[in-house]
Amino acid sequence: MLKTMSEEENLDRLFYLTGPVIYTPGNFIDKDVVYQFNLEGKEKEHSYYLDIKDRKMEYRKGRHPRPDLIVGTTVDEWLKIANQTANPAKSILLGRTRIKGEMRLFRALGKALSVNSIRFRDEAEEWEKPKGTRWEKPGRILVINGSPRARSGYTHYYLRQFIDGIEGAGVDAEEIDIYDKSIGFEPCRGCFACWEGKSEGKCVMNDGASEIVKRIFESYLTIYAFPVYIDSVPARLKALMDRQFITMKNQFSRFGKITRHPFYRPAIERYTAMFATNGFPEREHFEPLSEMFRRNARSFRAPLIAEVIRPGATALYEEPTLYSHLLTVGEALKQAGRELVVGGRVPGKLLKVISSLPRNYTKDAWYFMSNRFNKLENKRPPQIERGALQAGADL
Repeated sequence: MLKTMSEEENLDRLFYLTGPVIYTPGNFIDKDVVYQFNLEGKEKEHSYYLDIKDRKMEYRKGRHPRPDLIVGTTVDEWLKIANQTANPAKSILLGRTRIKGEMRLFRALGKALSVNSIRFRDEAEEWEKPKGTRWEKPGRILVINGSPRARSGYTHYYLRQFIDGIEGAGVDAEEIDIYDKSIGFEPCRGCFACWEGKSEGKCVMNDGASEIVKRIFESYLTIYAFPVYIDSVPARLKALMDRQFITMKNQFSRFGKITRHPFYRPAIERYTAMFATNGFPEREHFEPLSEMFRRNARSFRAPLIAEVIRPGATALYEEPTLYSHLLTVGEALKQAGRELVVGGRVPGKLLKVISSLPRNYTKDAWYFMSNRFNKLENKRPPQIERGALQAGADL
């Protein structure tokens, strides 16, 4: 269980990070120098020294017999100087910090410990840039089916027609049903072993997710298909997405106006597509998913090139009076699959057809048609094997 550190424990951590972790040799004037810090705490004085020798910095607790520079101040003031919210020179002028030794050594210390954001900049890959997409028709793509009903639910009914279009364009589609009982994996434990020691970049669990993640990062195009579950994705799909964390280094880099992790290995050109269904009739229910997949694509250097959504999926399939529109949507899905793999995008007109309700079909009519399925229970026609699903629920 985490607890609040004592003042001394916090200073130990500060000087540990200041020494081996942050020190940049090229910023120092003198090759060998010792800095002594005497810091007035709330209950006692804390003494540390930084010993720079042979272009390496180490910290020690206590007082050095022959320091080159002595810095005296309060713990609070030094913490402000260390995190660069207080100006060191101004602190000296105001009498908050006292130094004994050459001022140039104090200035050199500031340079050595300064944060230079250029050192932590992550540039966009060529294919991530707005005009950098260099789409080439792939020979094979990967489809991650995140529906708990695998290939017997509504999501796969619509997805199958989309895949038919992909394969009709001469592209193989490898489909992985992550809810298949033969594929066992756990959610990320947050142990950070993939960031430490010999396990860097590898998951210690080494289960079914490890192989899937490997295939995702080798695939030119990965399509994530799923039903919307309470404004998000099914739990197992979210777990798989979290397990992709192993590709990232334990570092933070500036990427435009935001922050992201660099990769362990150079990124390869690849893309992502989202394919989602929902029982509710409005497109707005997909907005949280759209934002999540855009951010996920940004983190993993795999631009999101298509968002194929089908609202009102349950009622469209189950309602006999909507049969002709169901066929229209099916044809549009096939065409969308072809367009995606051939050109790297799905035209807006096709997306609009796929997500549409029939013309002049009122929402009141949709409520009536959809809600009556909930009352059928065991009275459904014999050719319909499973019970109807609630709108917006399990697809």
